[in-house]
Amino acid sequence: MIYVQASNADQYSYDAKTGKFTKNDALASLAVTSGWKTARQAITVDGVTYYQVGSNGWLNGIDITTARMVEEAGIVSVTNGAGAQTVNNAVDGKSVKTLKNGTAWKYFASANGYYLVGNNEWVKADDVQTVAVAAQGTFKAGNNGAALYDEAGNAAGRTLGAKTEWKVSGVKFIDGQVYYRVASHLYVKATAGTLVYNTGKQAAQLYNQQGDTIDRSLAANTSWQVASVTARQGHLYYQVATNQFVRIY
Repeated sequence: MIYVQASNADQYSYDAKTGKFTKNDALASLAVTSGWKTARQAITVDGVTYYQVGSNGWLNGIDITTARMVEEAGIVSVTNGAGAQTVNNAVDGKSVKTLKNGTAWKYFASANGYYLVGNNEWVKADDVQTVAVAAQGTFKAGNNGAALYDEAGNAAGRTLGAKTEWKVSGVKFIDGQVYYRVASHLYVKATAGTLVYNTGKQAAQLYNQQGDTIDRSLAANTSWQVASVTARQGHLYYQVATNQFVRIY
């Protein structure tokens, strides 16, 4: 399997007469984080590798990684005092640039201990920390309560009481798991209880699993239990029904 590490990666076709690969506008571009089986690869005379993903569709090697990508969305902040070096692949990548300490960057996926912060640009997870994006809802701890964690996902040594309710002010991923912020710098795992989303004073537009708007919305001042938090194309969504999602970021 190969995974797309660029937004809307172009497909190329091979011309046997010229021996060259050229962009094929008749073939759809492929979404970031999408995974594809490939049976063949070709290397051009100038050293560019292409991977076949269709009968006549090929991806440029710079746009893919062999590291299994997990689609996420949010913000990472550089915590390494010397800055964070970005690389062009999550597997044996070459240096691209250095992100300054304290700067924040939107990210789209994780893979192999890295976060994707731009087209073909990864930053090492050890050099950054995920930052919660604004969210709302009411979290209800499960029958065994809900353990609290700090910004890095370390146990805080405290637990929310069983079935107690807490206002959520943010959401983020830590090591691939969803966490809700319930107090300053304190989080619970989404799996430790349930979340109810309230639309507030305005209706909330609904989206499908692909992130496209649908001809439905949630009425103002209504409450909905959240089945999951999912990421799609750099956005975060609450799932409130089968193939129905509310965008929160």
